[in-house]
Amino acid sequence: MKHLKRKLAASLAAATMAIGVVAAPAMTASAQSFTSITQKTALVTMNQYSTFINWGTSTLPHGRYWNSGNPNTTTNSPCSPTHHCTYVYGNTVRSLGYTTQISGPNDGYYQCAGYARHLANKYFGSHNFIRDTRVADYYVPRMGDQLRVGPAVYNNNAAHSIFITNWNSSTNTITFTDCNWYGDCRIRWNQTATINNTNHTITFSNGTVKTLYYADRPMMAGDINGDLNVDHADGVASAYLAAGGLNNYSVSARPYVKAAGDVNGDGQLNAADHSLIESQYVYTPYVSYLNNDYGRFVDYI
Repeated sequence: MKHLKRKLAASLAAATMAIGVVAAPAMTASAQSFTSITQKTALVTMNQYSTFINWGTSTLPHGRYWNSGNPNTTTNSPCSPTHHCTYVYGNTVRSLGYTTQISGPNDGYYQCAGYARHLANKYFGSHNFIRDTRVADYYVPRMGDQLRVGPAVYNNNAAHSIFITNWNSSTNTITFTDCNWYGDCRIRWNQTATINNTNHTITFSNGTVKTLYYADRPMMAGDINGDLNVDHADGVASAYLAAGGLNNYSVSARPYVKAAGDVNGDGQLNAADHSLIESQYVYTPYVSYLNNDYGRFVDYI
């Protein structure tokens, strides 16, 4: 995919905090402006992965607590499970196919879900996600998945979110980071678990077994039908859009269909986008970030 020239602009400013709080180092990339829609893209390569992991483990260290009120800082003090200390806003989650809005920018995520969402925002440069409920039946992990499992260790009436940082396909073992496993907002890195698709469960390294619920994944440039893959079906859909078919989508889905379909970022849905999808963007991303595969991700605001 050497054709890709655009990169995500993402800047994390370091904050000055009181004693007991770790401030975040900066992480930056180049910027790109678009015309009639806001469509940002991320180049997820091994270099970006390493930068992200270094940023995450230094900014949000293992053993600290994600409860300062600032998502880029931590404290050295635990909190109770009922305290929602740090919130993440500004995200949209849609169902598969962009058909239904599950949550919007004014809905706050906190504790384990907020932590996983914050990391996804930083890694992908996107605030728009699709909830993939198919993982409850058969889960093939992707780097950056916000995987929801349950019930939570500290509360049988709650679920737990983890952020996937690696996957060993031969053993179906994932590596992940999370917070609030114990109900106190404690951060953990380099945790492992094994996926069992026969009984739809995940077994953690301490022997705890949980049920797979869903994974939130970023909306992708070229994924017009919202199935979290870019393939020939999207090429067919792009031809339909180029012929003026956008209005046949639901009003609520149109912004996301347009953002995904405008792969060259010129604000138009035309034959140029169709050609790019069919000739260059037809692939399934995340197959192995270790082999420098990558995805392009949509940020529609």
